[in-house]
Amino acid sequence: MSYDIEAWLGKDGTPRLHIIDADSGSVRLAWGAGERGGADPALKGLFRELLLLSALQRLERQRSR
Repeated sequence: MSYDIEAWLGKDGTPRLHIIDADSGSVRLAWGAGERGGADPALKGLFRELLLLSALQRLERQRSR
């Protein structure tokens, strides 16, 4: 099973994260900093890493076109 990671900052600057099943397209995890666990430093660090990986993934997809 593979997943797509979408991490971004919302219009209000709130970190958002979706982990999507690549086969079905269904969202397996939807998270925002204002939600459960939003103040956890470890979770914020994870978001930062996933945001960077998500940006890298988008760049690699653009290059392969």
